[in-house]
Amino acid sequence: MSSETHKRYSRLGLFGDIPLRALQWAVNRTSRIPETVETCILEAISWLVYRSARAQREAIESNMRLLHPDLPRRRIKHMTYRVFCEFGWSMVDGYRARSDNEAVSWEIEGRAHFEAIQESRSPTILLTTHTGSYDLAAYSFASKFGRRLNTVRLEERSESLKSVREKDLKGDCRQSEFLNVLYNSNESLLGVELVKLLQAGEIVALQADRVIESVSPISITPPDCEAPIRLPKGPLTLAAVTKADCYPLFVIRSGYRHYTIHFLPPLQLQQEGRRLKELDYAQVWADTLWPFLREHSTSWMVFEPCRAEQI
Repeated sequence: MSSETHKRYSRLGLFGDIPLRALQWAVNRTSRIPETVETCILEAISWLVYRSARAQREAIESNMRLLHPDLPRRRIKHMTYRVFCEFGWSMVDGYRARSDNEAVSWEIEGRAHFEAIQESRSPTILLTTHTGSYDLAAYSFASKFGRRLNTVRLEERSESLKSVREKDLKGDCRQSEFLNVLYNSNESLLGVELVKLLQAGEIVALQADRVIESVSPISITPPDCEAPIRLPKGPLTLAAVTKADCYPLFVIRSGYRHYTIHFLPPLQLQQEGRRLKELDYAQVWADTLWPFLREHSTSWMVFEPCRAEQI
């Protein structure tokens, strides 16, 4: 990401390091805060962020209208505010879990698919989303797969935020020998590395629901959607090249300091005597992704418009 891009983000803004440093400080000093008090504080702060982050608020509203075209405007705005609350909870719970492994509880939906991944040694891709706490789930479950889990992240949007986030993630990797974090700083070189990791029988987890400025998009129309949406092309190209098993994995916050990991069946594609391409994977992935996002809309923490016409 260019230095000009980094400069666009204030250290006090949504993608700055000062709010994150303040959150770390607060979490470290309020480990025994009552649930009702913590909820009131977090929702009040989320309201302030919701009101001040205009561009992100409008992007989420746009996504909510695409997911739920028949809902009234007031309902859409309330759902948008809840997305900011979910973002706050994911950050708070992530830091609580780093200081106390038992601070957050988990349950698994689709255990049979989780066990199939554990037992398999075939190349495996986990297609994930910006829901729940992606980093927390990777840190907590990496050792349970029985083989190394490689997660891929985009570079942070500011140098100040990068210094904080990379420190957190390096600490996660030191705590778990099964976790490896890669950064998508050069898409072509990263693709080669990911192919090698898959060929070695490792797991690669890729967030496949958000497109930002440095990510190549692919347009696809999900079921019952009035317009095409943008999906990141890279994960789907990797799937088409490697023919790896692709398991959708969704992390949802389902209660106070409680998360559910949904393992879904691997994507099933009809080859019909032809070579499968990323567009084929994109359509099957969208067919799985969109209904889930409709059910868990307020958990979808994507702060950019997903509609393809808004590129």
